[in-house]
Amino acid sequence: MDNLQILITAGPEAQARATLGFAAAAAAAAAGTNVSVFMVLNGIWWSRPSKQRDTAVAGFPPITELIDAFVCAGGVLEGCTACFENACWLHGPDSDVKVEPAGLTTIAVRMTQQATVVF
Repeated sequence: MDNLQILITAGPEAQARATLGFAAAAAAAAAGTNVSVFMVLNGIWWSRPSKQRDTAVAGFPPITELIDAFVCAGGVLEGCTACFENACWLHGPDSDVKVEPAGLTTIAVRMTQQATVVF
């Protein structure tokens, strides 16, 4: 089975890029690829409770649905450790997305071992 790492750096200011990243992740996971999505910089915004990220780009499902499809297909959501600590919504009662903290070293090592795409 192939492995793929997708880095989401785009937040709501670049919703189309983030949508493409999550759509690619969901499609690859559904096709049987081991996929991890690493949210960093403004990309950590997509870990907010679903009511705050239920937006869509024309022709695509809302990001909430793409994330749900990705997770249901066995995908792993990760967040930059530094961003994770500043994203207070990840720890609150409204959090509905399971995001694992991961350091940049982990991501960098994976880049030498598997395909990585940045959105």
